[in-house]
Amino acid sequence: MRKQTVLLTGASGFIGSHLLRLFLRSYNVVTIGRTPVPGVSHIQFDLARSAGQPIASQIPAGAILVHAGAAVRRSANDDLNPGQFGRVNVEGTRRLLDALAKRQPSHIVFISTADVYSPSADMISETSPEGPQTPYAESKLQTEHLVQSFGVDHGTVTSVLRLGSIYGPGEEAFGKLVPTAIRAALARQPITVIGTGSARRDLLFVGDAVRAVGTVVRLKCPGKFNAVSGVAVSVIDIVNWITSLTKNAAGLRFVPSSGQQADRTFLRSRLEDLGWSPRVSLQVGLKREIAAAQNAKPLLAIDLDGTLLDHWQRMYQPYRAYFSVRGLPVLSIGAYKKAKRSGASEEDTAAKSLGKDEVQAYLSWKRKRIEGWSLLSTDRLSEAAHEFLRTLNARFRVALVTGRHQPRLLRRQLELLSILGNFEEVVAVSDSDPLAGKAEALRQLQERAKNELWYIADTGLDIVAARRAGVHVAAVCWGLRCDAVLRKYSPDRLIRRPWNGRRPIPLAFGR
Repeated sequence: MRKQTVLLTGASGFIGSHLLRLFLRSYNVVTIGRTPVPGVSHIQFDLARSAGQPIASQIPAGAILVHAGAAVRRSANDDLNPGQFGRVNVEGTRRLLDALAKRQPSHIVFISTADVYSPSADMISETSPEGPQTPYAESKLQTEHLVQSFGVDHGTVTSVLRLGSIYGPGEEAFGKLVPTAIRAALARQPITVIGTGSARRDLLFVGDAVRAVGTVVRLKCPGKFNAVSGVAVSVIDIVNWITSLTKNAAGLRFVPSSGQQADRTFLRSRLEDLGWSPRVSLQVGLKREIAAAQNAKPLLAIDLDGTLLDHWQRMYQPYRAYFSVRGLPVLSIGAYKKAKRSGASEEDTAAKSLGKDEVQAYLSWKRKRIEGWSLLSTDRLSEAAHEFLRTLNARFRVALVTGRHQPRLLRRQLELLSILGNFEEVVAVSDSDPLAGKAEALRQLQERAKNELWYIADTGLDIVAARRAGVHVAAVCWGLRCDAVLRKYSPDRLIRRPWNGRRPIPLAFGR
């Protein structure tokens, strides 16, 4: 008997990669998207592109479409760019459905989210009121309507799976509760709990979620289905289990909540009517995700100031203030940037206006001020650098190694920028001897990485520190130094990308 074809979007994502493994057992699978999976038939189609893409001739008639591809909400920071959700999720799906209209599918299964419901103190069922609270959830609800309208117009069975909080191996790039807590615990850092931790959550293991999708596909069931565990567990219980399973002695760290932390509890009655129920308990699922996080990815180290953060204002403002109040010539910020990127040290810049003895006094004065909170808060993380960091998280366990005069403020700054959870470990090296401090920190990480560590940084000192530690180093030139200066230190890789460019930042280093 010939296998039926499943067209799967989002096959390289968290949920999609698990769906792919499930469907390969029983179906002929063709992936649709930007990135092919080795050994699997593929149709090239970019949901984010505005122009139409002629793929209809490649689509087999009567196939099952499982649409898991989407711009996803990895953290609250993604809400700052709401346009991406409408562009990819709504308009991208509209273009995909237009192509499918010419090769009519027998069944469409859309992977949506339980976030489309209005917040409620009651148990949420498939008939509960809708009321999305984020741009991501709003885009998912709009896409549900698109899919259902397509089904009515073309006589196609449509199913919507509203997934709750799905966890499990493969979600490391997300800033959600479970992966963030696991990263902190494995780094032997306190797990941050927002509010009291009494709010309850419904967590469903990814393996159970894809079985729910498989059940709906197999039975060709129309309608909407909550893919949830139906069991509400408090945040404090979840993080306590993670603490226990990782044997993390650092404990918990409570921070005030900016709003009310409401319960999110669901009913799963429609799926139960089909014979589906969860098989993996929360404790077992957490154990599996922790094991995967420990073993799945290589370790990578990265610097912060100038490597990820645009900190020109922090460097320039005290320089300008010091010289202006003394009536001395001051470089414009453009000239200051040009001098620094051409290799001039702060000492070189100051020596143009100050005597030799005065230069050291200035440097000491500035070092104390550039880590005052008023200046630290001027640092910015560009969208390009943020995307670079997200891409790193998808491939590596990332450790932060950076020099700091006041290390106690580092965590506060990372929280302000919403990137603390991106790092498995945070090492603040005293800037009294940054060369020796960074070399020793990298040496210890190198041992954990079994001599396969890379360090990404933006200064010659960082490259020298990596060499001392026997660590591979990739130099990025969107910080204080240009590529011509960094090339003199012979890094293993050189990434030539200015700040705030429109093209994607390449991962031109590592494996």
